[in-house]
Amino acid sequence: MIKFYAFMKSRFAFLENKNGTPSIETAGIIAFVAIAILAALGTMGDTIGSVFTDVKSSLQDQISGS
Repeated sequence: MIKFYAFMKSRFAFLENKNGTPSIETAGIIAFVAIAILAALGTMGDTIGSVFTDVKSSLQDQISGS
């Protein structure tokens, strides 16, 4: 039982650590990274959409040209 307690205490020691970065700064960094990821995914989504549109147009040209 003592080993389990020591194990669990070591796993949750970060909750008791008062010397780290303040949580408001950490939340700001996480929010900034999330916004950057969403912006990148939005741009990538438009690019992928245009690729599928080009493929669709090419296929329709090939079908109607036959």
